[in-house]
Amino acid sequence: LFKKLFFFVILVASASVGSYKLNGNYAKISRAKILLASTSTSVADIIPTSSGNVPVREFKKVAISGFASSSNNFADNFVPLSLFAKDFTESIKVLTDNVKFARKRLVSPATVYSGLADVILFEEFDTNEDSISNALQGTDAWIAFNVTSSLLPIFAAAAVKSSVKRVVFAVQLQNDESGPDVCFSPICEQLSAAGVLYTIVKYGELRPMGEGKYPYRIVRGALPIPSLTRSNSPVGSFPLSTQDLYRVLAEAVDLPKTYNNVYGIGPGTTLDSEILIYMKSQGWPERIQVGLLMGDMMEKIEQKYEALLRGQRSAAES
Repeated sequence: LFKKLFFFVILVASASVGSYKLNGNYAKISRAKILLASTSTSVADIIPTSSGNVPVREFKKVAISGFASSSNNFADNFVPLSLFAKDFTESIKVLTDNVKFARKRLVSPATVYSGLADVILFEEFDTNEDSISNALQGTDAWIAFNVTSSLLPIFAAAAVKSSVKRVVFAVQLQNDESGPDVCFSPICEQLSAAGVLYTIVKYGELRPMGEGKYPYRIVRGALPIPSLTRSNSPVGSFPLSTQDLYRVLAEAVDLPKTYNNVYGIGPGTTLDSEILIYMKSQGWPERIQVGLLMGDMMEKIEQKYEALLRGQRSAAES
């Protein structure tokens, strides 16, 4: 009888905790819905369209770099798999310092069974302008990860010299580079003048981790990179996840809203978590989620959120 009673108490307590968490999420989802509705967000420039100057799947042959490096003993197939799932099925070229290493690490049962192995290519390159531009021949888009600010001018010059029409550069900045107004204006002007559509995503510390584990924040390029030092960061929060960054890069490559823009990305706050939970609860695909977050949407939502809290405090005091 004692054992039965003990397990009954545990069961009731667990149900109470579960109900509390569920009700808490309902409240957060409702608040997130109100905050999203208060901004002038639209999915019109996120869904691919065949009208205007950006036809559906304009970029069919994509090169990626920074995702397979024997010198760093690093390889990750998240981006090639994501691109293949997005119907980039003509060719995905992996630029690497060692083809044998890259092929061994990136060709897996997942790539074979998905069909990615039929379109993935490998080519060696060095980080100099001529080597990069030669490796990019025959491609029309390029996603470069783990770019340093010192390598960025070389990468931009190689893009201009090559056949690519679209670049997405993920640039890791040191602490002394992560402040406001780091927008790489000369690089942007160079790419724009050559007719290369660019997106530059600045980031700081990364942690190898799956996507969706912790919130992240995307901001306008003129703002400092989000960091964990903000007072409203979640307790126990971690640096930006590698796969959250990879997801943003993979979605941005054919996202017209991001063309010719600079962004920063870093750890999110409790508010970011609420917005992400709401978007996922609506079943919105990753493209919609990332597309809405690119830019100043969270900046506007945070302003609305603070105004909402001020109103609640004033009402409580009166």
